[in-house]
Amino acid sequence: MLVAHTVFVAAAMNISIMSSVVEGATSMRSQTAYHQKLHFYTWEVMKFGK
Repeated sequence: MLVAHTVFVAAAMNISIMSSVVEGATSMRSQTAYHQKLHFYTWEVMKFGK
């Protein structure tokens, strides 16, 4: 159950990340925010995935 929940959360995060990329593709500040979010989400998923 935990794995399914983690996958679901990761998918939801990916959707929000992708929408952020689309919204701010040309903005340097948005790109930086995107990378920070990506690292944060990756860390969270790895932490919960263990």
